[in-house]
Amino acid sequence: TLSPKPGAAERITPNDLTRIARELRTEVAKIEDVGLTYLVGETGEMIRIAPDPERLALYGVTLQQLAAKVSGANSAFPAGRLRDGGEQVTLVAGETLRRPDEIANLLVTTRDDRPVYVRDLAEVGLSTESGQLLVSTVALTDGAPARVPSMTLAIAKRAGSNAVVVAEEILHRVEGLHGSLIPEDIAIEVTRDYGETANEKANELLYHLGLATVSIIGLVVIAIGWREGVVVAVVIPVTILLTLFASWLMGYTLNRVSLFALIFSIGILVDDAIVVIENIARHWGMGDDRPRRQAAIEAVAEVGNPTIVATLTVVAALLPMLFVSGMMGPYMSPIPANASAAMIFSFFVAVTVTPWLMLKVAGRATHAAHDHHAEGGRLGRIYSAVARPILRSKARSWLFLLAVGVLTLGSLSL
Repeated sequence: TLSPKPGAAERITPNDLTRIARELRTEVAKIEDVGLTYLVGETGEMIRIAPDPERLALYGVTLQQLAAKVSGANSAFPAGRLRDGGEQVTLVAGETLRRPDEIANLLVTTRDDRPVYVRDLAEVGLSTESGQLLVSTVALTDGAPARVPSMTLAIAKRAGSNAVVVAEEILHRVEGLHGSLIPEDIAIEVTRDYGETANEKANELLYHLGLATVSIIGLVVIAIGWREGVVVAVVIPVTILLTLFASWLMGYTLNRVSLFALIFSIGILVDDAIVVIENIARHWGMGDDRPRRQAAIEAVAEVGNPTIVATLTVVAALLPMLFVSGMMGPYMSPIPANASAAMIFSFFVAVTVTPWLMLKVAGRATHAAHDHHAEGGRLGRIYSAVARPILRSKARSWLFLLAVGVLTLGSLSL
C-alpha cells in the first residue's frame, strides 16, 4: 500500500499515487513468476476541458464547434476480434486521445492566417473523478488524525510457482525502487503477504511432522527396543521422500494441504513396518537353528498377505475423496493422493528395506533381546497385572464394561 508520509499528504494527490502505482505495477510485472496484478483504490482520471467564453468570442468559435472538433478527433470503432488462446480480444481501429497535450494541440480553426488550437480556447488538464477515494489511511497530521489517500497494489503469483520466493523477489524489487520511481515522501506498507503466511504455515506443519515422527520412534523404542526404533527412524523418512517424489510426479506442490496429508498418514504408514519388525523379532526369538536371513524371509512371508490387505483397505477408504467434485475437489485431492501413495510406499519399504535394516542394525543382539517375548516382556507383565483381576471376576468384567460405556458417552459431550 502506497500512502503519503506525514507532512506530504497535501503535496501528493490521489492522481500522483495512481501514476506511481501504475509505474510500479509495470516494474513488478517484469518478475518472472508474477501473474495477475491490479490496483485497489485507483482513481478514475478524466481529461477536463474548460472553455473560456472570452477566448471563444475573441476567435469567433462557438462551443459546439469546439466540442465537434474534439469529438471528431477522438473516434474509434471495433474492427473485429482476435482469438488469443482461450480468450477473444476485440480489435479497435481509429485514433483516441489519451493525454491532455494531445487534446490541447488539436487545431480548431485559423484566424488571420494564424492557427487556433484547443489550448487557445480552453484550459485542458487531468481531473480526478469525484467520490473515487476508495482506499485511505488514517495518519496524524498536525497532531490530529486525518484520512490521507492511499493506493494498494495487489500481486498474484503464477500457478505452480513458489509463493515464498516470489514474495521475496517482489519485496526486494520494490525496496530497490524506493527513492527513484517511488519518492521518499511516500510510505510503503505490506498489508498482506501470503508468501510469509505460507512459509509460517509450512514450517508449523513441518514441525508437527517431525514431532509425530519422533513420537512414533520413541513409542517403538519403549514398546519393542532401541534397535527397532533405529529401523523405524530410517523407514519413515524413506517413505516420506518417496511420497513427495510421487506427489511431484502427480503435479502437486508442497503446500499446507499436501503436508497435512503426510501428517495424517504418518501414524498409519509405519504400521506395515512395525508388523514386519515385530514378526522378524519374534522369529529370531524362537531359539531354533534357522539362519537369521532365512528367519527374516519367513517372517515377512508370514505377514505379507495380511499386510497387503490392510494397506489396500486404507487406500480404498481414502480414494473416494479423490472424486469430490466442485470447488472442494482440487483443494482436497492432495490428501487422498498423497496419503494413498504413502501407504503403498510404506508397504514396499516394509517388505524390502525393513528386513535388510533389521539384519544390519539388530543383528545377533536381537535374538537375546527378544528371548523374553514368550513371557510377554515388561509391557506384557504390566498388562497381565491389570487384565487378570478383571477377567477372573464376572462382576468386575461387567463393572469395567459399564465404566468404559459411561466414559465413552461422557466423551461425546465434550
